[in-house]
Formats: sequence, structure tokens, C-alpha cells
Amino acid sequence: MNAFAAEHAVEWTYRIEAFGGTFVEVVHDGTRDGTANVTLTAGGAAARLSRVLDGRAYFEGNASGLASFAGLKAADSSLEAGKWLYVPQDSLYFQSYANGLTVSSAVEQLYLGGTVAELPPTTLDGRKVLEIHEALKSKGTTYSMNVYVRSAGRPLPVEAVLTVNGVPGTISYGPWGIPPSAKVPKGAIPFRAVWVAGS
Repeated sequence: MNAFAAEHAVEWTYRIEAFGGTFVEVVHDGTRDGTANVTLTAGGAAARLSRVLDGRAYFEGNASGLASFAGLKAADSSLEAGKWLYVPQDSLYFQSYANGLTVSSAVEQLYLGGTVAELPPTTLDGRKVLEIHEALKSKGTTYSMNVYVRSAGRPLPVEAVLTVNGVPGTISYGPWGIPPSAKVPKGAIPFRAVWVAGS
């Protein structure tokens, strides 16, 4: 994935449809900044969270999104819903909220840490691609990932299918090279560690 790591920017979308719900995460990564919007829709209700990385990590969501995706306690999720919160780089929680918002951290997500095998070339949406299969079993959870990489030109990923305990999700990559518009939200308030569930 050296070609991926050398890129200045990428847009990618992660989508899962399972258990009567739809999870969609739309991410735009740069070298040092990025944006992400995630929604989980089930039974007509939606959990929503937005994140921005620009020096600090910022996030904002509705009550269910703050509880489900940001890990906040239910009471604090309700109180802080709709407000932009910021996490400074020296916070123990910074990496958690900034994860996936830079090209380098997006590359890391393609490594499961288990067995890796290169499969025979195949086609994806009419395009010839190389296929890499990864597998890992950890703490009772079974992971597998098939990464499809361009077979011509720069070997950048086109798509990845991540399966966790038999439930597949698809990550689609591109376009590449367009910097994200990561603007610091106005009126953001400091994140407090005591809001996190279990703290």
C-alpha cells in the first residue's frame, strides 16, 4: 500500500446493510486533515455523527450518534447533541476521534494483522484488478478482507470488502488527490473525558 500512503488526498465510503439497518460513512482524507460523516438508519430512526480534523479533532452529532459513535454517556449525549466539541492533540482521546481522518490512518485500516495472500487477478465493475485477501481471528471474532487494487497505473485500492463474523461491508475509494475542506467549526466547546461511557 505504498502508493496509497504517498497520496495527498482520497475520498472513501464505507457501507454496511445488515440486521434491518444501513450504516454509511463518507470520509475525505488529506495528509494532515480530513472530514467524515456517518449515519446509521434503522426502523426510521437515524444516528448521526460528523467529524473534522484540523489541528484538533472536532465532532458533532445527534444524541444517538454521540452515544453510538462517539461513546458518550446517554445523559451527556442528550445535553451535548447538536454542539461541536473539540479534542486537543494532547488528550488521551485524540487518536480515537481523529482515527481515519488522514491518508496514513486510512492506509492502516487496510491491515488486519492476520494472514495475507495474493489471489489471481480478477475484474471489478469491468476493470481488471489485483485481489489481496486477509484473514484474522481474534477474541472470538472472525475478520476477513478482500482488497481490490488497480492492475494498471498506480496500484491504488479501488474497493475493499471487510467481513466481520459473516457480515460484509464495502469500502469504495476515489476520487483521489482532491484536498478535503476541513474547516474549524465555529463555537466549538472543549470535550470532557467524564462524558465518555465507563469513565
